[in-house]
Amino acid sequence: MTNCSSVVVVPRLDQGEDTHLTLKKGLRRIFSDEELPHVAHFSDGAPYFPDRPDLLYSSSDCHSSVALQVAPIGLLPVGIDVEDKADQAARILPRYATEEDLGVMVRFPEITPLGLWSAKEAVFKAFSRYVRDFRGDITLIEPGLFAVSRIGEVSVSYRSGSELTALSESHHAYPDSLVLAFATPPEAEVRLIIL
Repeated sequence: MTNCSSVVVVPRLDQGEDTHLTLKKGLRRIFSDEELPHVAHFSDGAPYFPDRPDLLYSSSDCHSSVALQVAPIGLLPVGIDVEDKADQAARILPRYATEEDLGVMVRFPEITPLGLWSAKEAVFKAFSRYVRDFRGDITLIEPGLFAVSRIGEVSVSYRSGSELTALSESHHAYPDSLVLAFATPPEAEVRLIIL
């Protein structure tokens, strides 16, 4: 485990594949020379390492992929989301996008409904203790930057399916509709591992 935030994306080779086993593949890449920490879950379902209070952990899964983020305490709370349901995200956009969000999306058309959803989900996971209203407490300022009520500005990194395919160590093809978003400390190194 390094002193930076580590993000791992693992493809689901079979949709019936057990999520916990796929997450273990990703954890093995982060903890390559160490024993895998035990994973437990808070009452809200958020994962953590009870034997490693020095580390933060977040995970997400969708039909095609599983993603996880591990970082040392003190960098920033971690939050990661991976999504591949672009049609659903577009259909329910009014449920999670504010007027401010929609205005920014008009100015920056590269921000898709799925990208907005995934980024807000990553921010929500990172700051769930402070965020009460997923829609209203997390507001898009510009690509990769959100205002979070009671917190301030939060940076989010995005990756598309084609970017993940290009970075993949296994040459697996990720679907173009896939979006990965994760909370990132400003100007901090992030170790990105795409399997």
